[in-house]
Amino acid sequence: MNVFYTPKKVVFGAGCILLACMWSLKVVATGNAALPPPGNPRYLSLSIMNVESNDNYLPIMERAAAAGINSFLLNVNWERIYSKRGAPANWDQIDKQAALAVQLNCKIMLRIWVARHDDGNEGWWPEQTRPISGNGDKKGLLGGFSFSDQNAVEEANGFVREVLEHFKGRQQAGQIAFVTVINTSHAEIGFNIDGYNSAIQQHGLMVFDYSYHSRRAFQDWVQNKYKNLSNLNQAWNSDFSRFSDISPPYIYNDVWSATYGAIGKDWYLFRHYELKNIIQKFIATTKSVDPSYKYINDMGSCYDPLSILRITLGFKDLCENTDGLKLNDNYEYPHRFATDLVRSNLPGKIVGQEIGNVNAIGEQNWREHINEAFEHGADWVNFFGFDQSFNFPAGENLIREMAAKWLNSPVQQIQTTQTVSYTLSEAVSQGGTSSVQGRWRTEYNKTRRPVKVLLLEDMLGETTIANQLPVVQTPLMNQLATVSQWFQYEIPTQAFRDPDGFITGITATGLPTGLSLSGWRIEGKAFATGEHTITITATDNSGAKVSTTFKLSVTGTSSGNIVSLFKAGNFLTRRFVRYIQEGDTLRGEDIRQTSNILVSPRSGAVGSYSFAMSGPYSISSEDSQAPYGLFGDNGGVMLKSGNYTLTIKSYVQANLKGSLLSEQVLRFVVVENSQNQNLPPVLHKVPADLFAKTGQPFALRLSDSTFIDPDGFLNSFTITGLPDGLRGDGTLISGTPTQKGIYTVNVRATDNGGSSSETKFKFTISADNIPPYVSGRLSNLSAEINKPFSYTIPGNIFSDSDGQISSVTVLGLPEGMSGNGSLISGVPKKVGVFQLIAIATDNENASVQLTFQLTVFPENKAPLVAKALTDQVADSGAVFSYVLPDDTFLDTDGEITRLEISGLPAGLTAQGKTIGGTPTQTGEFLVVVKAFDNKEAFVQTSFKLTVRKNVAPPAFNRIPDLLAVMGQVFYFDILQYFKDAQTSTLTISYASALPPGITANGSRLSGNPTAVGEYPMKAIARDSKGGTTEVEFRIIVQKPELRVMLHKAGGASGVIREIANADIIALSTLSDTVNIFIESNANITTIMFEMTGPVTYKGSDEAAPFGLYPGTSGFKPRVGTYQFKVTAYRNTTVVTSRTIQFDIIVASNTPVREGVVEYIPAPAAELWKPFPNPYTNRVQVQIAAEGYSSLKAVEVWSVEGAQLPLPASNWRVEGALLELDLSQTTPTPGTYILRLTEDNGKQKAVKIVKMP
Repeated sequence: MNVFYTPKKVVFGAGCILLACMWSLKVVATGNAALPPPGNPRYLSLSIMNVESNDNYLPIMERAAAAGINSFLLNVNWERIYSKRGAPANWDQIDKQAALAVQLNCKIMLRIWVARHDDGNEGWWPEQTRPISGNGDKKGLLGGFSFSDQNAVEEANGFVREVLEHFKGRQQAGQIAFVTVINTSHAEIGFNIDGYNSAIQQHGLMVFDYSYHSRRAFQDWVQNKYKNLSNLNQAWNSDFSRFSDISPPYIYNDVWSATYGAIGKDWYLFRHYELKNIIQKFIATTKSVDPSYKYINDMGSCYDPLSILRITLGFKDLCENTDGLKLNDNYEYPHRFATDLVRSNLPGKIVGQEIGNVNAIGEQNWREHINEAFEHGADWVNFFGFDQSFNFPAGENLIREMAAKWLNSPVQQIQTTQTVSYTLSEAVSQGGTSSVQGRWRTEYNKTRRPVKVLLLEDMLGETTIANQLPVVQTPLMNQLATVSQWFQYEIPTQAFRDPDGFITGITATGLPTGLSLSGWRIEGKAFATGEHTITITATDNSGAKVSTTFKLSVTGTSSGNIVSLFKAGNFLTRRFVRYIQEGDTLRGEDIRQTSNILVSPRSGAVGSYSFAMSGPYSISSEDSQAPYGLFGDNGGVMLKSGNYTLTIKSYVQANLKGSLLSEQVLRFVVVENSQNQNLPPVLHKVPADLFAKTGQPFALRLSDSTFIDPDGFLNSFTITGLPDGLRGDGTLISGTPTQKGIYTVNVRATDNGGSSSETKFKFTISADNIPPYVSGRLSNLSAEINKPFSYTIPGNIFSDSDGQISSVTVLGLPEGMSGNGSLISGVPKKVGVFQLIAIATDNENASVQLTFQLTVFPENKAPLVAKALTDQVADSGAVFSYVLPDDTFLDTDGEITRLEISGLPAGLTAQGKTIGGTPTQTGEFLVVVKAFDNKEAFVQTSFKLTVRKNVAPPAFNRIPDLLAVMGQVFYFDILQYFKDAQTSTLTISYASALPPGITANGSRLSGNPTAVGEYPMKAIARDSKGGTTEVEFRIIVQKPELRVMLHKAGGASGVIREIANADIIALSTLSDTVNIFIESNANITTIMFEMTGPVTYKGSDEAAPFGLYPGTSGFKPRVGTYQFKVTAYRNTTVVTSRTIQFDIIVASNTPVREGVVEYIPAPAAELWKPFPNPYTNRVQVQIAAEGYSSLKAVEVWSVEGAQLPLPASNWRVEGALLELDLSQTTPTPGTYILRLTEDNGKQKAVKIVKMP
């Protein structure tokens, strides 16, 4: 962990793993550390990284034990035990440290590091084994191996086994606390997250693993998941035609793009399972050596944004079968939250934390980290980066303090009263756990005690955690809307509360036509009057729901409009500034210009508008032609400071004739200089009328934004006229009303300048009963015909706020079933889906109902064996895998939900329908397979598995990728890659589809390929002794290509660059004479050259290297545009040809070509945006993404409104790029308007500026 990452920065540690200081220190221990007390002990350990090969660590261990350390986390580094392949094992250093730890009365913790400093180029691993980043870079030092390369995984696992066998005696003596295996350069388990980015030539974040092994494994994984391309393309919204075409997602230099879209989620899941598989392999190896070993995972983090790159967000699943988890938090991380998270989801397992000695963080930060971890239930804290003589003193006193404080008592059981939760899909999509951290912080601040933090790993198939239903916390108030007028009501988020999670959102039913729910806001225009009961249902993060209702009364008149503030001007020069809404404040740059107010209907058509504005500036006007403006089309004024009221009326016909469509009053404030004049508060949200019941407690807080202050802040709220029994405290109204009646309540807001404003609303107190409501979730039910069924509706499904539920009645039950209150029971006699209605009635006979389904299924039929299983043969000591065919079993009335496989020989296990492993027993075995349906009925079948004595398979050398070129004969004989081809008769067969045009004849492949692509190949070699080997390689079929290479000519030959079509080459980068050579992937005998431009030349070359000019001759480059054509022949047959154009220029600050008109499009130009702008003489406009070439007219106008002459020959459209020569049209500097008319009549107007 030599580098610490936070969401904001990267901090490189002072105690760097790669380079360790060579200082030494001899210290004699003054005392022995005390072993942890019995029960559930705490550990305070020191990490010994062993990046040096000497005894310098021993005195530090003695000194640490004297200070109070009671355990040592010893790195068992692969490269220290085996310095190179074939070298003898060297256990001397680690054995001395283990012996000293026991002598010091300290526990040993083994951290086995399978990354190596020689992982890089030409190092321990073959090139194809090394992980590759999304950008194509390999990690280098400590890069490790691809988890998908099974040979590498087995080799690393073999080293793990060797270490555990070596320390088995100490384990059996009780000297080892636990072990872990790590693989990254940060000394953690997971995928690497950083490396050297060759594109930007610096160290940075990276996402792994895009190696050949990983990509192939991903293709196999998605094929196994989706079964066919139709399912995959539907899920991914893709159009793949072959599984072999699939590549993991990645956008260059965007590490987070690896999780974009559905394919990104699958790429995350695939890597999660790859990581889990290797962890489970290490665990199985550990337990096979000695089951008493305890195994923990050692992760950088499992909740920060970088955990998306590590693939550790799903830590619960990754910690299956482990004995605990340690996190290596940065000092800035929320240690209390982290400890709560691990403790809550891994109950009874070891919870560890690590502090890092990086960047002189300081003792106080370390102290807080340790205290917070232990206070929230951690079992263990490790000191990292303190194992050298120069850095240990920084933590020595703190070790004494923390050992005295925490190590004399066992870990106490944490009792929590608060719970928050989140899902794995939430963490992946949101880039970490910041949302649940916020919810955790809210709960923690209430009690300052540990909080239960539950993770639901929904992406991994986890479906439930113990969930408490959400509740209605505050009843919703009735609302009033006006027909055809814009209505908006924000549902208070405090109306609902979830005791163990959070509310994810709400839905609304019963809304009148024209209104809809957006987020927590109901808005729109109701088109008819009426009374509506609106049901609001809130859903928590586990899918549980609760509902409440309010009444919405829709009454008659007016409709709203869209009101916009514009900078005044004609259609070319006016500019949109902002929308204006009720209570808005206009200030600053918005009003420091001549302004106009334009209005348009939100929907439908309007014939005319009338306007009446009063305030510091008053005006009345009308407009019958769009755009409808307060000051007409082109007029405007400078608005003065003050309060304005704008009345807007719309009519069906022009000239204010026909029916009145709407009438709208809009109030807004203009602030020019808020220091000279105090403006009063402005009413922003009109309080809704309230309702309450006598004798029932009532509490409601008016919106904080009921009033807003345009130039200061609100000092106080005063509420008067409340019903008896209620009082106002700021915006809070509370109490128990005692008198029924209708009251007018006055609300006054006063600002910091002493100005005030008021509003009123009605408060109705009634003695009438409030009906019950639905407060829980009722799932759909299922039963089987002719079998007894019983279900009781839970008591928390219905609630009554002012009384009690007196009865529950269920309607719609099928024949044979009856309801008795909340109990549904009986023996259903009819198959079908039945809609049931549960009606709850309160003690005053008001009721509410809830609809749910009961599905009665026919009598279950057991599964059938559809196809017999074939007998199988395996070799002892060799990897074996057999997948039961999907069509083995059939269930006619349900589905096969699980399989049970028994009778397997030692070394083989079954998971799902896959049998795999390495058998260790020989003989014949009867394997029994049971298939269970969704009703637990089953059928069984069997097959014979013969395990033979192992025969060594044929040995082979790795086969490189093979290149084939279309139109060119291909030949390859795989036999040459087998080592025993001369001593044993080999039979070769191919188990994969060959590229079109290529055929197999025994071991030989030949033909003329006809389709470009990468073709994975699998060859099976069987020798005369029965041994078999599968060999994988690729055939890459390419079209014949010609690469144009620019070389220095003469004695100083050498490549200058490759030339592509449309390239622009600076003359200053070229030598005095140059030559052009052709490179190709095809078999070519002759090249014909033809070059025109400033230099003209024709010629041919009949031998490689194929040069435009013979020998060391060449041409002197001149400025201009060149046309270059080459034709390649094989004998007399044309193989391929290529024509390009390139330019040689004289480069200065701005590229200029002498005598050549130059247009250089911006690489990612914005549509309809001129460039360069300002310009000198020439302008370009990207008018479409691609393929657009139809403009009807191009015009240039002065800002005064005069059209300027633009000859048709001075503009053209090439592809999607408009190019203009304005040297004659705009001879003088200034601002001009460029107006473009498309074929469909649409116009675009853009401003361009000519430079002086």
